[in-house]
Amino acid sequence: MLKIQVYEHPDLSVSVRVSGEGLITFPLLGQIKVVGLTEKQVERVLTKRLSDGYIINPQATVLVEEYKDYIYITGEVRSPGAYPYNEGMTVIKAIILAGGMTKSANAKKIKIMRSEDGTNNANNEEAKNNPKGDNRKNPEQNQKKLKTIKARMEDQVRPDDIIVVPERWF
Repeated sequence: MLKIQVYEHPDLSVSVRVSGEGLITFPLLGQIKVVGLTEKQVERVLTKRLSDGYIINPQATVLVEEYKDYIYITGEVRSPGAYPYNEGMTVIKAIILAGGMTKSANAKKIKIMRSEDGTNNANNEEAKNNPKGDNRKNPEQNQKKLKTIKARMEDQVRPDDIIVVPERWF
């Protein structure tokens, strides 16, 4: 969900949901592809398109109101669970969101579980609606396999990553 404000144009200040295809519908401009763009990049796209015959010197501001993408943190952290994904998030930033590591955490053996295509099974609609793959020729094509990656603190995380902080053995 994006909150878009256009300075001195309250009729163009809206909250819009990004569709599954990565599109938003904006007054005057219709559908705009925003998938993979940062807030600043969306601002530039809107400013350029609005200045193209609609508004003189438009000033657009874009803020993310609600995140749909999450990361998951489990193991030896103070508050394991699901957390909103933010662009540029690293393993250490994710661990900090989860309250930091416990005293028994093994910081050298942190792992990221990620599906082969970069997203987890949880977002595969077809797999979610039919987890056993009934009545399909190849049910395995609907289930992405998770791969495990040895993580460093500065590694970037992706939406739907599962970060596992194991226990240290003394």
